Amino acid sequence: MGYLKKLFCIALFLSTAICLADPRFPLPSTPDQIWQNDRDLRDMVDSRISKSSGGYELSGVISQPRQPSFLATFTHTPTNVTGDSTPWTVEFSSSIYNIGGYFDTTTYTFTAPRDGQYIFSTGLRVGGFTQDNDTITFVIYTSERSYALVSTNQPAGGGTMAFTNSTIARMKAGEIARISINVDGEGSDNLDPIGGSYSWFSGSLLN
Repeated sequence: MGYLKKLFCIALFLSTAICLADPRFPLPSTPDQIWQNDRDLRDMVDSRISKSSGGYELSGVISQPRQPSFLATFTHTPTNVTGDSTPWTVEFSSSIYNIGGYFDTTTYTFTAPRDGQYIFSTGLRVGGFTQDNDTITFVIYTSERSYALVSTNQPAGGGTMAFTNSTIARMKAGEIARISINVDGEGSDNLDPIGGSYSWFSGSLLN
């Protein structure tokens, strides 16, 4: 209830300031008028607050249109990038959106604009597998640590595989994030990533 009282007092102060500044809103001169104004103000506050179990919460949705975030993919066709234990930085060279401009489509990296927690999600489809039991390491790399997904479930006799990975990472301003994949067991770098809607890298500042 202390929160409600504070919110009510702030709203009452703002309402009084408007009245003083604008002659179209005369100040109340009788107790009835004061009560009526206060009741209208309470109704306005109540309409913006909803009861929940254990307390109150403001209704509505908070929008943060300037929150640093991005979604990137690639439309070119890289070939023979990994397969013989060669790490490859995924070339996300096309941004679908890039709020703040912190994702670089020439270096395929995101640079944190401020200290905070960031959420990242990525997916990659790769074709050209010819061997069984390859070791695939699909990594969200940041300056402080790596978040690796390791898989050995490769289609028998070759084929195409898809990988996804996600994490929440603590980053400092100026640190970077990027995606890499390393496949071992093919005998040569014969694997071809598939872009478009099959592969993506997204991220956003949480707090």
